[in-house]
Amino acid sequence: MRFDTPQWLWLLTLIPLLGVSLWLRARDRALPYTALTMLAKLQPTLRQRLRWLPEGFILAALGLAIVALASPQVETESERDHQQGLAIEILIDVSSSMNMPLESNDKSESRMTVAKAVLQRFVMGDGKTFKGLDGNLVGLVTFARYADTVCPLTFGCQALADIAADLDVSQQPNEDGTAYGDAVALAAARLHLDTRVAASDRRTSQKDSAQPAVASKVIILLTDGENNSGRHLPLEAAAMAKAWGIKVYTISLGQHDEVERVTAAGKTFTVEGQLSEADWALKKMAEATGGIFRKAKDHDTLEAVYAEIGQLEKSEILTVTFKHYAPRDYPFVVGALACVGLALVVELLYLRRLA
Repeated sequence: MRFDTPQWLWLLTLIPLLGVSLWLRARDRALPYTALTMLAKLQPTLRQRLRWLPEGFILAALGLAIVALASPQVETESERDHQQGLAIEILIDVSSSMNMPLESNDKSESRMTVAKAVLQRFVMGDGKTFKGLDGNLVGLVTFARYADTVCPLTFGCQALADIAADLDVSQQPNEDGTAYGDAVALAAARLHLDTRVAASDRRTSQKDSAQPAVASKVIILLTDGENNSGRHLPLEAAAMAKAWGIKVYTISLGQHDEVERVTAAGKTFTVEGQLSEADWALKKMAEATGGIFRKAKDHDTLEAVYAEIGQLEKSEILTVTFKHYAPRDYPFVVGALACVGLALVVELLYLRRLA
């Protein structure tokens, strides 16, 4: 318990002085009598023994009133976790080339099959490599010649994972192509606009604790080809993302050459080899926005790339402690009034004193 105006408590020091003063005053009260020896054998009655009660109740009422004036308060603490989550748009290439096989662990799987399997684990988590994206805004965009939003930004990771499980390569001949420039532009616009609307709704909502704040906005682009369709060039789309504070992580999926190790001057250097024109554009997009570019050639390397991105982009949980001070002066006020009432009852009805 704390007191909002504790300076009133100094008045409590006057109560003992007032009590002593009342006691001395009562002791000095006397009546002249001729022979006190006649009264020596008389025993004090119960009323005489309790004659101090009215003054005692008044002093108690005064003490309780002083405590009430000091505004006693009860302190309570509560903690609330505010998650600073991510807004992530995942872009998946669904052009016909994603049907090409990837050799991995003595078995062959299509690029689409590998991309879907790793994406689902990345979104839902597996307790080992991936922690999952629960609590983050996640959206899914597919692209071939045209970019399409197949899942808008949502906190429902399970729903997005179910949608990802049904992804397939585009079968329409007029849609074959690769337009990841348009896909990045579409994803960047959605991240920019949808997160602004979410932030506005969060400010006006009375239940904002259920809506995590967005700490950063991220695009993860996976493709196996070069941009050969669409209205937006890759670097143009990257410039849009950069202007809106969005990082772009790019992944080139395919049968890449092995990483070479070159020894010179007694030191070993890792060389990725010369970038193709398609990979050059992907790398420049990532560098322009503060992201990274990585190559993946099979299930394991793609999993490692997603794991690296997961380590670079983490949601944060901020614990905010709230202190509440509830007034507790009313029990003391009620107690003071009760003491005054008891003093009057004892004075008038039991002791039967008028002065």
